[in-house]
Amino acid sequence: MDIQVVKTFFSILKNGSFQEAAKELGYAQSTVTNHIQSLETELGVVLMERGKKIRLTQAGELFKNPAKQMLTDYENLMMSINEFSDNTKGTVQIGANEPIASRILPKILNSFHKQFPLINVEITIDTSIALNNMVIDGKLDFAICTLSINNNDMNFIPVLELPILLAVPISHPLASKKKVYLKDLRNERILMPRPQTSALKKLEDLLDKRTGPYVSVKITNMISPMAFVQNEFGIGFLNSLKVDSSMPGVTLREVEDLKDKNINGIFIKKDSRLLTPATCNLAAFIKDSSFLL
Repeated sequence: MDIQVVKTFFSILKNGSFQEAAKELGYAQSTVTNHIQSLETELGVVLMERGKKIRLTQAGELFKNPAKQMLTDYENLMMSINEFSDNTKGTVQIGANEPIASRILPKILNSFHKQFPLINVEITIDTSIALNNMVIDGKLDFAICTLSINNNDMNFIPVLELPILLAVPISHPLASKKKVYLKDLRNERILMPRPQTSALKKLEDLLDKRTGPYVSVKITNMISPMAFVQNEFGIGFLNSLKVDSSMPGVTLREVEDLKDKNINGIFIKKDSRLLTPATCNLAAFIKDSSFLL
């Protein structure tokens, strides 16, 4: 059923004649007549009694209310589609890992909302593996995290490289050593985040090859390792955003033969047709954000 024909039906009821309806709609009167005839032919009933005054038949009365609801639903649908197509409105569901979520994302979103106040952003904070899966399953529009799952339908756009640093108690011999190498970590108790990123997995492989015997302690909470280091329980590998360099009792050291970095990026569907304009807008804003430099 042509929605324009239904609009013509209600314009006739409103204006009381085919002629006045034609004026309101900007049609020739013959077009209005053709609209009603085609509608009656489609339904197989007469909807209006023609004369000096337009009257609805019983079939017309039966048609009126459902048709009015159909017209309202159509207008609401068009409004929703127009909002969907507007990159300045809508809701975007994103994910972020730590420390991106707490250290960088607030600054980015604050700047973004100043430019696009009508875009709502809902944030899920989780591990990179969980976030990768949520994007693949359609539960998130995109995530800012490390690449944990290779999927042909997804894009990973690198936006931030974070060096992996060694946190040691200030009383530890490594704190004052001029240069630190992986071999210097032999027999140390090493705190490792869990679950691991690909960079940390490579690090563990390097430790196995170059360090020799060491004790690995896996810690799920990303903040906890620093408390352990402060209390001289061990030394820990963290990326450069995870800690405050002025944290009491802890010093951060670069490991000379450790060049791998944690690469964080936007994990998002390749097919842009599956993304809302607001989603594309936010993803592009994050990609170009100076806060990531």
